[in-house]
Amino acid sequence: MLRRNRITLHQVLTAVTIYERIPIRFVSVEIAESLKLAAELNMYAYDAYLICCALKYNAPLITLDQNLARVARENGVDLIEVEK
Repeated sequence: MLRRNRITLHQVLTAVTIYERIPIRFVSVEIAESLKLAAELNMYAYDAYLICCALKYNAPLITLDQNLARVARENGVDLIEVEK
């Protein structure tokens, strides 16, 4: 994004600072359940994996992908809104 001048260096550094404050915990999610959800919702497996993870751990999802946000909401996942 920097290379294409879609974002400034200041914006990138601000994003990194915010990202570093997010508490990250590595957890396991059942791959088979994610694949079933992907087939059911006709979506990418990695998007379904994120939804399964959010549901399993009752955690909100952060995404800029509007389609993923819509599907997540429709399936009971709370979202953290991010301004572009």
